[in-house]
Parts: sequence; C-alpha cells; structure tokens
Amino acid sequence: MEYIPSNQCRNFRLVCRKWNEECCFALQTSKARTVTFSTVTDLVDYLEHFSRNPQLPQDFPSPHSHFHISKIRLHLIFDNYTIRKFFKTKGSSLKHLQLDFTGQSFRLKFLRVSIWNPLEHSQLHTLSLHFKDFHHLWPWALAADQPLNQLVSVKSLVLRGIGCDEVLLKPLIFKIMACLPNLTSIEMGDQSGKIVFDLIFGSQPALLLESLERLHFHSLYSSQISNIEKEKVRLKHLHATLHEKVVTQECQVLLDCQSLSLVTCSLESSHILFPSPSERFLRLTSVELKQFVCNIAVFSEELFPVLRRLKLISSELILPSDGSFKPVSCLQCITLESCIGLSSELIRGLSTIAPNLRRFDIPIPVFGCEDDLLKTVCEEMPHLEELFLSHDYITDESITGIPNALCKQLLEELKYGKKPLSRKDSLSVDSLRQGRKWIGDLLSTIVTIKLLKFSDYAGCA
Repeated sequence: MEYIPSNQCRNFRLVCRKWNEECCFALQTSKARTVTFSTVTDLVDYLEHFSRNPQLPQDFPSPHSHFHISKIRLHLIFDNYTIRKFFKTKGSSLKHLQLDFTGQSFRLKFLRVSIWNPLEHSQLHTLSLHFKDFHHLWPWALAADQPLNQLVSVKSLVLRGIGCDEVLLKPLIFKIMACLPNLTSIEMGDQSGKIVFDLIFGSQPALLLESLERLHFHSLYSSQISNIEKEKVRLKHLHATLHEKVVTQECQVLLDCQSLSLVTCSLESSHILFPSPSERFLRLTSVELKQFVCNIAVFSEELFPVLRRLKLISSELILPSDGSFKPVSCLQCITLESCIGLSSELIRGLSTIAPNLRRFDIPIPVFGCEDDLLKTVCEEMPHLEELFLSHDYITDESITGIPNALCKQLLEELKYGKKPLSRKDSLSVDSLRQGRKWIGDLLSTIVTIKLLKFSDYAGCA
C-alpha cells in the first residue's frame, strides 16, 4: 500500500474486501485529504456514492475522516435532515470537521439533534465552526434548550464569526465550549476572539479549561495582554497577530509572562521592534517572527538556551551597535523569507549566533548578482547539512552560460510561466559547475552537505 499514490488509493477499493479495508485505513491516515462540500445538497450524492455494504460490520472503516461542509442553513428542513443523516452514517469515522453556518436564523435544537448528538461517540479530534451573518437565535434563552452532550474526544477548536450579532454569538459560543472539556488548542477569529477571551480570561471567567496549551489569536489587543499577565496564564504554544496599536513594551510583557512554559512561539506585528526579554525561556525551542524589526543579537544562549529553530519573515534585520554576538549552541535551523537588511555582515553574525547550524534557508538569487552572500555562507557555515537557496526573479542574464539544456529550458519555463510550477526537475551541482565554476567550487567546500535545493519565487525546485 505504501507504493500506491494517495490520489489513486480509492480506485483499489474494488479489488476485494481486504483491499477495501486497507485502502480505507490508508485514506484515513493520509495527510491533507479533506472532502469539501460547497453546499449541503452535495452530501446526498456523497452518501449514495460511498454507501456501505449492509453485509459489512458496523465498525468497518470509512475511506475519509476529514470533512468540510459549507453553507449550512439549520433553519431549513432539507439541510437539517441531510446533515442528520450524514452524521449518523459517517459520524463514527470523523477526525477533522469544519462546519460553515450561514443564514439569518440559528436554531440550537437542530444543532443538538442533527450534529452534536450523533458525534457523541465519535473520535473527532478537531472541530472548526464558522458562523456568518446570523441575527436571530432560537430559543433566545439558551437555558430553555436541552444541554449539549459532552464531546470528550475533541482536542482542538477553531471558532470564527463574521457579521454576527455579538449579543447572540457570546451565549452560543459559551454553550458550545462548555461541552468540550478536554480542549488543548483554540484558534479564534477577530470577532470570536474577544468573546472566547472574555469567557476564559476575563475578570469573571465563565469557563475553566485546565488542559489548554495552545492559543491562536488573529488579533491580540493590549487589554488582552494585560489580562494574560494578570491572570498568570501559562501556555505551551502561542500564535498571535498583534493588533496594530500594540507596542514593543507590551510585546515584552506578553513574552516575559510566558517564559516558564512556552515551547513554540509565532508572532506577527506591524513592524515594531522585537523586544529583548528580561526572563529566560527555558523550554522555548521554536520562534517565528513576521514583520518585526529584529536585532539578531537578541537571540543568545543566556535568554534562549534550548532554541532550535528560528524563522524570520518580512522582517527588517539589524546588527548590534557594538558588534557583539552570543552563540546559541542548540540552534540548528534558520529560515529567512523576504527580509530586509540581508548582507555579508549579517550572515557572519548568524554564523556566530548558530555555530552548530545544520539547515539554512536564505533568499539568494543564485543566478543573479548577489555572489558575495553565497560566498559568505560557504565560508562561514562549514557544517551545514541542508542548504535552501531561493530567489525572487529570473533574468535573461541569469540563464546565460548554462550549457545544460534541461536547466536552461526549466528556467525559461519558470520565467514565462509556460508550464505549471509542479515540475520535479532540479538543478544539480554538476550542471551549476559547468555554467559557473566558482559556485560548484564553493559548495564543494561544505563537506557535510547532504541536501541542496534551489527554488524560484513560487517555491518550485
């Protein structure tokens, strides 16, 4: 089964019962295999096409476990009946589920009977609920409706509300989250984020989630940072887009209060200066920063003793005024994407910070004019095992002097977009040495190199 492409695995279900079972298990475990329905009507065709053989046992695996259903209107009888039939049939095999609700009216009874109750004994891990443009909730008094069953298997929740009345959305979210006692991860949109934050970390929190480890904010405000510090919230994983009014000092407060627990951190700002924390991050292994002004000397063994991965995106990189760097012995992977301030001096500084660097991803136009950068990489980072070189443009001068016909043809196709960017042809070191001998000579000085990859602006190798 491991040699069968995932997109063809479904065709082999017809061979025999054993093949059917093995293919179903393979489809369930395959990555990024989400079945998307643009409307509820599409569920009817799916149920007819993938109807189970009545002779098979009830616990026989279903071929899919990831579903995305759009435009659900629970106030309509047809949608209500179809959704209920689908979850009764496929509910036991679900692992990841995204539901997009639309329409001006939202009925809790239909949510409870058609969706929630059939999922009670499922193995659902991730639940994503998107609410859009509803302004009527029935019943108005949520206590008048029966309580929802506990979904103890759900670990990850995604909540987003667009154009909804917050007065109605808040009690609805509370009723849903109260039935998910084992949540470890919550991702929130802008509108729903304020509501969820008040329910968990407000002055009078209504929910107690002891197992919560990961929060993903699409907009984190200054007042919320103050509450996180005040309530002494401890998270293992923090992913947040800082509001445009958040300043460097508030960002430092957010980081310092999570110094004892944080394992991974991903932050995006509106080009504020990344602060130098006053506390040590004893468990932090991965940092991703987007749109920051970042002094690379901030990353030192004193503050980040176990940091292994550093990724900087669309950030301005600056050097310390005194030119001093402190190495981080555990740092093994650095990725730079669309960063400003890239220079030979900066690469030397990174090589000092990460003396044991094993993987380096840097936007160097290999066939362009930035030859000094590549020379500095090869001279200052002799222990690299993986080197990824990407460039943002391809010019006529770039493809001149490469006699290898395949390489020249590939570059021309990438430049003019003649073919889809999924071609697997790659540029070898030998072909590079023919066109530009010094590149091959430089790369050959890195005796530990195991993987070398060149890609264009779209990431095509």
